[in-house]
Amino acid sequence: MVCTYLLKSEKDGGYYTGITDDLDQRLLLHNAGRVKSTSSKRPWKLVYKKEHANYEEARKHEKWLKKKNRQYKDKLVLQVREGGLPRPALQAGRGKQRVVIKKIKGGLVIRDFRNKK
Repeated sequence: MVCTYLLKSEKDGGYYTGITDDLDQRLLLHNAGRVKSTSSKRPWKLVYKKEHANYEEARKHEKWLKKKNRQYKDKLVLQVREGGLPRPALQAGRGKQRVVIKKIKGGLVIRDFRNKK
């Protein structure tokens, strides 16, 4: 199993995106300063990971995620930390809700709950 991962620097808050087949070992290498591109911003914290069936899928997702800006990555980390997007509760007297699901490149799903009128 290959996974895409996102690390956040506890030194300056910057992000690093990568892929690996051994996430625990790779995180140890990053924090030990054995990865040249991340050694100056140690320590690193794992904030996101996504498993893929093969290397090609993981590489495609890594390239896509690397193109995203800091705001997007901050929102992604917040969603992961909170266990996904919150689902509003149905309230009496509000009517039925319609769910709009959008599939976005990279496997993210956004649910938009709207009341029917």
